[in-house]
Amino acid sequence: MVLPLIGWALFICVVWLPVERAHLDFCFNNYDLGIYSEALSRLSLTNPNPFLSTRGIRLFNDHFDPILFLFVPFKELMRPDLLAIRIEMASILLASLAPLWLWHRRVVDKPFAIIAFLIILFSPMTLRAAFFPAHPGTWSLAPLGWFFAFLLVDKRAAALLMLVLVFACKEEYPVLGAGVAVVLWLQGRRQLGGWVLILSFIWACGVFILRPIFLGKSDFYTSAVVAGRGIFSGDVPDVVITFLQVCLWVFGPWIILNTWVQMREQIGGKSFRIWPPLVGAAILLLIRLVGGYWDNHRIAPLAILSAFMVMAGNSIFSVSSWRNKIFMVVSVVCIWPSIEQGSKFWRGRPFKTHCPSDPHRIDAINTAVRRLETVGATRILASGNLIPRIASLPDVEHVGASQSNQFNYFLVEKSHYRNTWPLSKDAFATIERSWREMKDAIVLQDDQYVLLMAKKN
Repeated sequence: MVLPLIGWALFICVVWLPVERAHLDFCFNNYDLGIYSEALSRLSLTNPNPFLSTRGIRLFNDHFDPILFLFVPFKELMRPDLLAIRIEMASILLASLAPLWLWHRRVVDKPFAIIAFLIILFSPMTLRAAFFPAHPGTWSLAPLGWFFAFLLVDKRAAALLMLVLVFACKEEYPVLGAGVAVVLWLQGRRQLGGWVLILSFIWACGVFILRPIFLGKSDFYTSAVVAGRGIFSGDVPDVVITFLQVCLWVFGPWIILNTWVQMREQIGGKSFRIWPPLVGAAILLLIRLVGGYWDNHRIAPLAILSAFMVMAGNSIFSVSSWRNKIFMVVSVVCIWPSIEQGSKFWRGRPFKTHCPSDPHRIDAINTAVRRLETVGATRILASGNLIPRIASLPDVEHVGASQSNQFNYFLVEKSHYRNTWPLSKDAFATIERSWREMKDAIVLQDDQYVLLMAKKN
């Protein structure tokens, strides 16, 4: 168990801690941390579909992720922004336990369990999601990993429970469930396959038929897939390059660690192991190819499928195997940009250029945030990277992406390196200048780092 402990320690040191520190340094924009911070803050049994001012839409009219209800009680223990990050990191760690559990039960050999463990923790797909928190799409890694683990040992009730939790994370998963159900049926596991198919069908009906009827229009992502936006609305060479890159991340470990003969035997044989993750990966890749959504939380689940394809292998590789060496070299090259970014926490370098860890800057922003919290501010127009921290205040919107032009407060960073996305620096400066020129606006804080203004009562 020494190597897993080292893996977890490394993940905590180069991913979890740097991400939390980066958040405290106001590095992350409204998407997605601000959205789900506000969602956790607003969601309750009495307000089951809250309006999210940070997104300009009601929560379940965007994604359908009722998994959020499970974590609402914990918002009393910590701020929703930190809660969202910690759910994400804990989910990745829990997912990485699944291969080790399978090894403990002698279902897979130790080399494959360790490699799968490392893929789940440090795949480029996992790291890209972890360094852009937080989203239920990444939270799904834990139930998705354990769903496939329970399938391998034929723990049916546990597998179905994990499947429901996976469904609750994102609306695309019933399609994956249907694909896995077909595989199980063809492999003679018809009772389990039938239940997986029934659950997938029921959930899909609820998401794609009943949700629009009871909640209103809810087809933003569905429309993108149906219209083939990823294929027909983008630059074809870029689409192809991105697709091939993600395929390398997903299938590369399995291909590198197996000979052609071994891969042919795994695909053509009657082994249950390879087909569920293989079909699942194909389905999720197709959805992303057609819809055009490739980054961050959208590709994180593919790390689970990649890991389980590796565990479908039939031979044992020694540490000195040339295939292992190639795999390690390719892996280091793929994950190095993310590891280097995480290491900035320990090297005293800013996580991103727009959020230097300057104590005077942090104090100035925190002072402005406390002012807003003290007066119970509402209708706030703020810089995107400040929104996750104030998302629990009523009606917070994003400079350059707001749905309204009526605000009571204006909060932005002033330094030249500030994050102006999605606006240009000039357009952002124009909005700031318009606030300064308002006759009915007063300055509450105007220092080297922060401008906070308010409309007169």
